[in-house]
Amino acid sequence: MPDSHDGTDGRGGAALEETAPALIVSCDSHVGPRLVEDMRPYCPKKYLERYDAFVAKHQAEQEAMREMFAKSGGARGAAFTNHPNMATPGHYDPHVRLRDMDADGVAAEVLLPNTVPPFFPTSPNITISLPRTRDELEKRWAGVQAHNRWQIDFCLLAPDRRRGLIQIFPNDVELALEEIRWGAEHGCFGGVLIPPVSPGDPQVAPLFHTRYEPIWALCTELDLTVVQHAGAGSPEMPMDQPASNAVLITE
Repeated sequence: MPDSHDGTDGRGGAALEETAPALIVSCDSHVGPRLVEDMRPYCPKKYLERYDAFVAKHQAEQEAMREMFAKSGGARGAAFTNHPNMATPGHYDPHVRLRDMDADGVAAEVLLPNTVPPFFPTSPNITISLPRTRDELEKRWAGVQAHNRWQIDFCLLAPDRRRGLIQIFPNDVELALEEIRWGAEHGCFGGVLIPPVSPGDPQVAPLFHTRYEPIWALCTELDLTVVQHAGAGSPEMPMDQPASNAVLITE
């Protein structure tokens, strides 16, 4: 765009100096701890035995899926077996992450969880499906809290360059409010990540329901952005089809 002699862009706007650096902030960066080495210390002691069983089951299922996709070949198999985020230390090591950011020219990031939180279902729609019973909610809530607490240590190494997201469930509003208040006190979270609710869910009210007003009010008060990263699809969606996961996330 040509500059005029009066310091504007010729159309009345301020001219951008050629030497001005571009400030890049990634709003869709994914991180996550390794389940054994990094996440386990954050798991409540009363759940450790069940945590170890969960990790063993998850790792066995992941290996089976890896073998299946490797045999099938194609882009999907290559993506699963060679996922760059999961394969590099920058995914879980905060020091390596900073070096990766500098190498990529990224000034700051909003971080989304990528590792399977403890006690989540290990099907393809792991982070989208909601707890169905109180017992499942209690276990998965412990897993989400462990991930939230890991994020604090990950983000506080460079609080001016990264912001995590407080994970909550819509099932229990009071638990969600407590976790949001707790997260806001640590100054390294930029928003609240709430899972979507499937249309017609028989156990969890849709997100436009007035029962969630305390959550929206608290997020407004604390200046926390409400984030939703994917859709929920239909509860009856068959997950054994090639397009299932893409459709589920899109819807």
